[in-house]
Amino acid sequence: MYAVIQTGSKQYKLQPGDLLTFEKLEGAVGSEVVLSNVLLVQDKELTVGNPYLEKAGVLCEIMAQGRGPKVLTFKYKRRKGSRRIRGHRQTLTLLKVKEISLTGVTAKAPAKEKAPKVAAKSVVAKAAAPKIKKAAPKKTAAKVTKKK
Repeated sequence: MYAVIQTGSKQYKLQPGDLLTFEKLEGAVGSEVVLSNVLLVQDKELTVGNPYLEKAGVLCEIMAQGRGPKVLTFKYKRRKGSRRIRGHRQTLTLLKVKEISLTGVTAKAPAKEKAPKVAAKSVVAKAAAPKIKKAAPKKTAAKVTKKK
């Protein structure tokens, strides 16, 4: 069973048990969120919405709130001495898909107990960040002196 949903002007294919990062969704870590913009559900048969399916929903649990890797933009004009660097870090939410339903899903109220703390920065960053290799430091040649 899978579903295609739309959130944050992007479309995602979800299956129960998946861990995915989305643009920031409101909610505390451990609470549940219902994603209602369901475009398509494949169960025993394929059901397609026009544009969305009525009553369909995807129940997800918020695993972490954090920020993604820094993205740098660099503008340069040759021979003018003009340079500009800007950085951006997108706020992200890590969700775990619990249930996909065509008949409707309701989120439970968050428990009064505190949810276990998850290192949000490391979880979200590892899920969204590309692997970057660091260059090895340059080795300098040692001077050799001869005795006369």
